[in-house]
Amino acid sequence: MNDAIFCLVCHHKISADAKLCSFCGAPVTRSRPPERSTLKVAPIPVATAGLESLSKRYLPKLPENSFALFIMEDDNPLIVKNSEVIYLGRFAQNPTSSSVDLTKYGAAEMGVSRSHARINWSEGIYELEDLASSNGTWLNYQRLAYGTSYELHNGDVILLGQLQLTICLPESTRKWEVSFDVRRNKTVDTVYLQILTPNFMETVLCKFLQAIVDLQQICLLSRGQQIDDIHILSIKAALQRPLLHISLDNANEAVHYIRKWLNPLRQVYAEKTTIPGQVAVPDFQDELLKTLHNILLDINPALDEVARNGFAEQMKPAVISLVSSELEITSL
Repeated sequence: MNDAIFCLVCHHKISADAKLCSFCGAPVTRSRPPERSTLKVAPIPVATAGLESLSKRYLPKLPENSFALFIMEDDNPLIVKNSEVIYLGRFAQNPTSSSVDLTKYGAAEMGVSRSHARINWSEGIYELEDLASSNGTWLNYQRLAYGTSYELHNGDVILLGQLQLTICLPESTRKWEVSFDVRRNKTVDTVYLQILTPNFMETVLCKFLQAIVDLQQICLLSRGQQIDDIHILSIKAALQRPLLHISLDNANEAVHYIRKWLNPLRQVYAEKTTIPGQVAVPDFQDELLKTLHNILLDINPALDEVARNGFAEQMKPAVISLVSSELEITSL
C-alpha cells in the first residue's frame, strides 16, 4: 500500500505515486529533503549563500530583543520581535503580534500550513517546533519530529514545506541579564533574616551560584567562545517564604539548561539516592551521563564523540552540585 502525500498547491492528500494532483491537477513534486527523525540537529556553516555578509549588514541594526529571517532569495530580512511563542505560517486573515505571516512569500504554493511551526524563546534561547504541519518542518535539512523542540543557532536553515528561511541571531542574545526564583527544598525557618545568614550564604548559596558559573563557562568553551565574567546583580529574599529572587548577567544559558534538563534529573536523584550527596547509584549514573550528553548536544551539536565526552567530564561536578543542592531554580 502506497503512503499518501499532500499536494503543495491545494494541500489535499493524494497517492504517493500520483504524477498529477487529482483535486487541482497540479504536477506532484518530490524534491523535498529526505525525512529524518533525529532529536539533535547539527549547525551548518554560517557563510553559506552569502549569509555572513548579510548578517554583518543587518544584525547591527536590529532592534533590541529581536532576530532576522532571510526568506528564500530575498536580501531584505524580516525582522521579528521576541516573544515567548512566535508562530510561523499563513496568517493573512488573522494576524497577531506573535505570528509571522509568510503569505506574500508564496507560502501557500510552497506547502506552508496556516499554522506550520513555532519558535519558542526563553532566556535568550530560541527553539523550533513543528506543529503537525502537512508538509513538514526541516532544520538544516533534517526533518523535525512533531512535539519536540530543537535549539536554533545563528545561520540555521529552516524549511517549512519548500519555503526556505535562514535565521540570524545576534551574538548578544546569549549575554544578557537573567532573573529567576530559587526555592529552598528543606524545612527551614522562613523569616527573612534567617534565610540569608552568613553561614547559609557560605555553605549553600555560594556553592550553588558557583555551579551555575561553571556550567555557563562550559557552554561557552564547548563552542570555542570566550568566557565572560558573570556578575551578581541582585539577591532578594522573600518574606515568610523560603524563596530567593536572583539576577545574574551572562548566565542565561545555564539557567535555561537547569530548567530544561537538571530539574527533571533532580527527581531521578531524589528517587535513586537515599544518602544526601551520594551519587554512586548505577541507575542515577546512567541518567546523569545521558543528561550531560543531552545538554552538550543542545549547546553544540557539531561536537564529535571524543570532545563531547571530554566536556561531559568537565561538566559533571557542576551538574552533581546543582541536582544535589537544597536549592532549586523554579519553573517559569
